[in-house]
Amino acid sequence: MRLRLILFAGLLLISLLTGPQVTHADTGSRPHSANPNGQPTLIPDPNSLGVWNRLGDFSSFVYQNGTLLFLPTLVVADVPVYNLPGLRKPLRFTPQILAGIFLGAITKWNDPAITEVNPGIRLPNQGIIVIRRKDETGETLMWTDYLSKVSDEWSHRVGKGAVVQWPLGIGVTGSHGVERKVKNTEYSVSYLERLLAVQRKIQFGELQNSAGRFVLADVRSVTAAAERTGNIDFKSSVSITNSLGDDAYPIVGFSGFIIPEQISNVQEKHTIVSFVRWVLTDGQNTAVADGYVPVPAKIIRQELQLLDAMNR
Repeated sequence: MRLRLILFAGLLLISLLTGPQVTHADTGSRPHSANPNGQPTLIPDPNSLGVWNRLGDFSSFVYQNGTLLFLPTLVVADVPVYNLPGLRKPLRFTPQILAGIFLGAITKWNDPAITEVNPGIRLPNQGIIVIRRKDETGETLMWTDYLSKVSDEWSHRVGKGAVVQWPLGIGVTGSHGVERKVKNTEYSVSYLERLLAVQRKIQFGELQNSAGRFVLADVRSVTAAAERTGNIDFKSSVSITNSLGDDAYPIVGFSGFIIPEQISNVQEKHTIVSFVRWVLTDGQNTAVADGYVPVPAKIIRQELQLLDAMNR
């Protein structure tokens, strides 16, 4: 929340110095509202800036004024959170275990698949209570994008999306809704953004990555995943889940801004470009101080070059 306020304050300050009006609509991680035809519209104004997190997947959005660009500003991660009374050591999950739980194929905490990769941990003979988001969210988009990559059954039955038809589970609204439900429900499991889980002291487990290693999501492992990203096409969706690398945490993505490639109002273009530039430079220090993972330097260099071209 502090980072969000700092970002908005920075944009407001730049707008006061350069002229254009700034408004703020907090819709969580939903980047759009519905138009009269029921289709999502991301940015109706060709001189505005939107915020979207996780994958930058705006392929289904309607925008009739040109091309949209996705500019990563932070690296984020989803973690498997759970409520297992008395458990102190992080629980290990394989991709198959996660998919099995959320498909309803693994229903008990002491299922052999779970106990096999958690030797020395006495797991209860209790049913697993699945909690998942029912609202549209980037967390679900990144979570299901990962499951679609590691499980053919998930890919065919459910697929990926900010909203999906879940096979099972208790649906709740918002990250804080997940947090409260997991805390109040013994033997439950769900998913949350890493930093929120850390801040709220919610148990989360290690996840086996593509190299076969069990990795806990922290600054080092999330950074390792993001560093594997090659050159980005800012006009396309960006997915870096299930990244390669021995130390890479597998459920990682970008949070960032979505802006029009062509901004007709010169003054407003200057405001937007100046603010995004600040976020990608000095603003990264603010993100790190808050516990977020900054965007790799090589990607920031690409973004700054793009902003320079926009300002010509």
